[in-house]
Amino acid sequence: MPISNKIQQLIISPYGDYLAILTNHTIHVAVLPDPAHLASDDSTPLKLKTYHIGPITHVVERSALACALWHPLGINGACLVTVTKDAVVRLWELNRDNKGSFDSPALAVDLKKLANGVSASEDFSPSKYGVTPGFSPDSFEMEVASACFGGCGDGTETAWAPMTLWIAMHEGDVYALCPLLPSTWTTRPTLMHRLAAAVSCDTATLETANDNGNAQSLKVNPQASWFLDLNTQVQASVNSDSARHEEIIVRRPQRPGPIPKLQGPFNIMPDNDSVVEITDILAISGSRQELHNFNNYADEYVDSSNTNMTFICLATTEGTVQVCLDVHGVEGRWLNSKKVRVLQNRDVLLVNR
Repeated sequence: MPISNKIQQLIISPYGDYLAILTNHTIHVAVLPDPAHLASDDSTPLKLKTYHIGPITHVVERSALACALWHPLGINGACLVTVTKDAVVRLWELNRDNKGSFDSPALAVDLKKLANGVSASEDFSPSKYGVTPGFSPDSFEMEVASACFGGCGDGTETAWAPMTLWIAMHEGDVYALCPLLPSTWTTRPTLMHRLAAAVSCDTATLETANDNGNAQSLKVNPQASWFLDLNTQVQASVNSDSARHEEIIVRRPQRPGPIPKLQGPFNIMPDNDSVVEITDILAISGSRQELHNFNNYADEYVDSSNTNMTFICLATTEGTVQVCLDVHGVEGRWLNSKKVRVLQNRDVLLVNR
């Protein structure tokens, strides 16, 4: 492969079609050969076709990469999310028939700008190359250590888990982006049922609002508007294809917008005088029964009616792992369309083991 720098990480896509190859600053995606080669007697090396992701974005002259992740809901597993250490999240919808999909991201968000955002109408795109940004304390407090998705999209996770990106900062703060989705993505009726239960406005109210043309009620609840759009697409697909157990391709709702609100920071590191930096993050989402054996402390803090939970595990420079319980559960949130700041306090409980 035409990669000169030291390889830091290899990540296979969900369907085994692609291999993401990371160095400190660059990322390439290789098309994996047919598995039939494994049964061949020919042991000569195979030259893989590779694509440089962001040839003017992920280069040595720009910020180093913190991590790269395959989106669990990407079509054919071909949606890649890159996170740089300067807190910029980029979403790449890869298509081998469209070379431009490897050159430019479909969505790019500067988390430092989003953290101070007031209105959804603001520009949260990263600063252009060569433009020197002004001083901001966020440049230090929001240096990314790692990121992960809350789930892989199976039937045992919380509804929002596979579309929630958790971002851990070196200084100890943790943020969440939900929902972070490509322009088109895959879902299943089971996921839609769980989303319907999770959305604050129940399905019956949504259908009534839709039938009566009550647009005002949907404006009040962005989740309701967002879910109604999805549910309409899924119902149309099921009625036409009778594909109740198949993956259904849906488009991302245009409203409230493609960029979710940045939730956090969740201050979950213990308060002490020692300097502890986060090095990695892992989210474990599932039903209460499945996670019971993972941590019995959950019973002390979560009501029995809360059937789904998420644990956030953080590795630190001291060689410890902090296990944290997300008490309330992260849900889809967006900034207001008007310039009105809304403050929301959330709790993430630290559970020492």
